Amino acid sequence: MIITLAILGAIIAPVVWFFMWFHDVVTRDDPPPFKAGAVVELTKRPTPFDGSVNPGDHERPHGKNEPFGMNDVKDDIYEDFYPKLGDADAKVAIDCGNATLNHGVFECVASHEGHESLKVPYEVTISGFHKDAYPLLPGASTRLASWEQEVIPVKAPLFRDAVHQRIWRQAHNSEDDKAPRAACDPMPEMSLLDTGTVTKYRCYCTSKTSLKREWSTYQVTLDESGDVYLDPVSEDEARASAMATEPRSLPR
Repeated sequence: MIITLAILGAIIAPVVWFFMWFHDVVTRDDPPPFKAGAVVELTKRPTPFDGSVNPGDHERPHGKNEPFGMNDVKDDIYEDFYPKLGDADAKVAIDCGNATLNHGVFECVASHEGHESLKVPYEVTISGFHKDAYPLLPGASTRLASWEQEVIPVKAPLFRDAVHQRIWRQAHNSEDDKAPRAACDPMPEMSLLDTGTVTKYRCYCTSKTSLKREWSTYQVTLDESGDVYLDPVSEDEARASAMATEPRSLPR
């Protein structure tokens, strides 16, 4: 009897130990993929940047003496630029110099009044321009002519608060995780970057599985339209110590 119990004990003990070890491994939260103190951890919802700004709710005042059709060009620029500022009270100025629709290709610069460093160039292309034979005066109805226009941002602003809001929403999109965490690499309050830039900055957030909390890593990126998005990074790359020191461009 004693021998039998000893044999059973010798068998059961390793099995129990294995299950205790296995449970500890599969339920243990993953360690953060960054060094402590090297990131800015978000402990409350970021508020300064308003990602819900809609240009339709804040129409651009039209200049009465604009060359024919240029208000339409500036409206397109405004609709792209204004939401990226995250400020419903932002005063936007758009300067196209002496450009007219006849110029075909020209540059305009959009700026946020009161923020001298924020000047975003746009490339404007006008094609198929056709108008009636008689002269068109400034402020004349655009129904008297037809054309196609393409407005492309050359650069775009990257606001730190906009990035923080995105990673905060990513971390809090599940009701299962009662204590989500989010963090980002330190970054300037605002940077003016080429569109299509993959920055050196990364953000991190947790997600709760049925057993444990796991970390995900995202690269902060501007797409070709200048919009900010978070590009998922593979686990192996996320845990690599090396990080690019210069922004990289998206493949064309």
